[in-house]
Order: sequence, then C-alpha cells, then structure tokens
Amino acid sequence: MKLLSLICLFCFLATAHAQTIYKTVDEEGKVFYSTIKPDDNSDAKIVDIPPEPSREEVEATLQQQKELQQSLEKQQQNRHQKKQTVEELKQTEKKKRKMKQDTNTLPGLLF
Repeated sequence: MKLLSLICLFCFLATAHAQTIYKTVDEEGKVFYSTIKPDDNSDAKIVDIPPEPSREEVEATLQQQKELQQSLEKQQQNRHQKKQTVEELKQTEKKKRKMKQDTNTLPGLLF
C-alpha cells in the first residue's frame, strides 16, 4: 500500500511543480494524495515538494554511485581471493598431514 501511495505521489510530482499537494488519511489508515483540498477532512496536510535536483547534483550522485559500484566489485574480488587463499591453505595443510602420517608409518625408509 505504501508503494502505491509513493507512486501516486511521484505522479503528482511530475505535474505539480507549482501546485499544492494535500495528504489525507482515512479511518482505515489509507493514505491519499490530491491537488484539491478535501472539504470533509480538516486533517489534510500539505506535502512539501522539494525542488528538482540540479544537473550538478545529479551528475555528482551518478559519480558517487559509480564509485560505490566499483568499491563493491573490488570488495567482492578481495573476498573471492581470500576464499581461494583459505582453500589453498587447507589443501596444503591436508598434504602436510598426509605426508606426516606417511613418514610416521614408514620411518625406516627415510633413514
């Protein structure tokens, strides 16, 4: 329901550059948005619509998103490399244990 309300709000935002938006809540808790002030509901609240972001703000946000994506990819690569290193260490440890077992069972062959 909140998603539907947000969609309605954004639809109004597209056409309501200079219009006043009213938010009302009915007895069941449903939220409604309108450009017309309801006569029967004195609890209607005016929604503050922020101005559109400037081109510079949009570009800065896109750049920040790109940097965050690159950082995420780098972290994922590091995590993958660490997993590989741990697996290699486990394999090496297994081989060492096996060699130690083999040398303990056949001590006469080494000397």
